[in-house]
Amino acid sequence: MKSFIDHDSDGAARALSLFRILLALTLIVQALQTAPLLPLLAGERGLMQLPLNDALAPAALPRLSWLSALWESGLATERQVLYAALTGYTVSLFYLLIGYRTALFAAVSLVLHLFFKGSAFTSSYGMHELATNALFFCIVLPAGRQFCFREERGWISTGAAQLFLRLYLTIVYVSSGIEKATGEMWRSGDAIWSFLMRPEVTIAGFAWLSRVPWLAPILAWSVLLIETGYFACLFSRRTRTVWFVLTLLLHLGIAVTYHLWAFSATMTALNCGALLADVPFVKRGIARTPNAIAISGCRATAARR
Repeated sequence: MKSFIDHDSDGAARALSLFRILLALTLIVQALQTAPLLPLLAGERGLMQLPLNDALAPAALPRLSWLSALWESGLATERQVLYAALTGYTVSLFYLLIGYRTALFAAVSLVLHLFFKGSAFTSSYGMHELATNALFFCIVLPAGRQFCFREERGWISTGAAQLFLRLYLTIVYVSSGIEKATGEMWRSGDAIWSFLMRPEVTIAGFAWLSRVPWLAPILAWSVLLIETGYFACLFSRRTRTVWFVLTLLLHLGIAVTYHLWAFSATMTALNCGALLADVPFVKRGIARTPNAIAISGCRATAARR
């Protein structure tokens, strides 16, 4: 029971701050990568026209059509509105990255993230859902206590925050693993083969797998084991170390195989926040790492206290 709740406060704070930094970096790179295609993805005359996109998107999501009065009245063009929102999104993510008013800029980033999700709903996938949750976690969890320009304590303790992330990731991984395991394609390994044979989503060719037919079932069962066994992270520091390495390898494999680097980076960021402080060789390293980024902001905050 002690391993279930015990934690190193400083190490946990640094792990949660690393989660914030990796998440912000991932979303900034994704925003810059998406920028040239933004009118095509979210514009009124893009790949999916606005009326159809609005019909498919949840009614509560903010979207581009809500601002149509701006270009209908001549105050701004649709393109200008899109890129103004993208600029605001990138700037808010930068402030989240450096840890300045973490909760505030996480909230701004979340609203603008939902704006783009609602405006290009048909092109969103699971990564956008994960990023939505992760940005919300940056608002309520103490992700701005280390490596920051302005320290924020957060609404809950670092120990409770890590436990929350572990519970969240346990639900994500175990439910995904159980769903996969109920399908014959994953148990036989055909799912791995089918995914790797899709040139539109893979980075390289994998026809060579036909010469090693035993490899696809091994990979498929490895994924099932990692995902369904993730709940072990709740009870033991040793299993946290093992599963941190396994999930890191899993998402590294996805990143170098499919065009899903943003998904892998987001999941890696979440796992860092949840598990990294209990990995022995990392724990020793971050214990010796000074909070070098917190130069003026955190010192000024400490002085005022």
